[in-house]
Amino acid sequence: EQEYFSDGLSEELLNLLARIPELRVAARTSSFSFKGASIDIRTIGRRIGVDAVMEGSVRKAEGRLRINAQIVSVADGYHIWSGQFDREVKDVFSIQEEIAQNIVEVMEVELSENEKRALEKSPTDDIEAYDFYLRGRNFFYQSKRISIYHAIEMFTHATDRDPGYALAYAGLADCYSYFYMYFERTEDNLHKALESSQKALDLGPDLAEAHAAYGFAVSLSKRYDEAEEEFEKAIRLNPRLFETYYYYARTLFARGDTARAAEFYEKACLVDPDNHQAPNLLAFAYRMLGEEQKSQLWSGIALKNLSRHLELHPDDSRAVYLKSATLIELGEHEEGLQWADKAFETDPRDPYIVYGVACSYSRVGRIEEAIDYFEKSVVCGFAHKDWIEHDADLDPLREHPRFKAIVDGMD
Repeated sequence: EQEYFSDGLSEELLNLLARIPELRVAARTSSFSFKGASIDIRTIGRRIGVDAVMEGSVRKAEGRLRINAQIVSVADGYHIWSGQFDREVKDVFSIQEEIAQNIVEVMEVELSENEKRALEKSPTDDIEAYDFYLRGRNFFYQSKRISIYHAIEMFTHATDRDPGYALAYAGLADCYSYFYMYFERTEDNLHKALESSQKALDLGPDLAEAHAAYGFAVSLSKRYDEAEEEFEKAIRLNPRLFETYYYYARTLFARGDTARAAEFYEKACLVDPDNHQAPNLLAFAYRMLGEEQKSQLWSGIALKNLSRHLELHPDDSRAVYLKSATLIELGEHEEGLQWADKAFETDPRDPYIVYGVACSYSRVGRIEEAIDYFEKSVVCGFAHKDWIEHDADLDPLREHPRFKAIVDGMD
């Protein structure tokens, strides 16, 4: 029941260290893919290409926090640092800072004054707000309609506790953007996405997450030039933030600029090589560009990442349907449709999942069934018309009168 806290603490520490240019820090997906696995540290280090691995445990109970952490050399498997922290939960930020400082010393990195201040700066002074924020991130990563709804609740609690919590407002903005794009295309959701992201920017003008969230929100208003400016600012502030490249690529695709979308999907894959979503969308973009060899290459990478992700998260319906799409891309049509059916059975009311199932059926020429699923996705709330207009998976359906009627009836 404390997993959200230990995961969140790990991610916060990872993000803190990623802001130091001299350190090459493995991305969240790469790091978290080994959670709970009985694999030798040296094997893990070699697999993700790092010189040292930090591992540890977190126990939180009755207002106390016990953290054990150690850094192990990948070259020889020896411990090069270890520490134990047994304090009140409210001291979590000072513990993060101490761990980060020890890593910097062990890795013999010289920090600039700005980098020192970044390590010392706490995102909030309210530990309950921080707890709500970590819960929100945990729900957000699940990407389902109900989990995004719960993430909104958690981020809202965080901002109620601390009205100056910029990261919580950025998280809230991303949630409303997702809701608007995939689930409920209402002016209220768009307004809340814009309002929350603007608040995040006002409170944290130097936060890459705030600029990425604002760029994502304004892109949904088709203010594409402004969105690109914000994404570029986010990249300058933190060139290792996966979400920036991912949102940037999706915005470019919705704009119809598939070539640049592929460029930024590839950058997202380089920042987070084990991510299970970006390689699939990159393969799709290359197929649309007629670059079949690259499409097949990235489909293979996507399948490997998806299979590994689903071993740990078998209930992730979005990953299930992405595996369906990837198998179909690789020519495994029958198995691909089996995975599509599994995704639908898991989440038959999730518009994003049902839309993906429609695309899978469309790809293999099952036109009537594809339109049935497409209609269900729209009824459930899928309303991302810009995406639909540029989605090559739906090309076999475009001249069908029923498909035209459904699209024409969308707002």
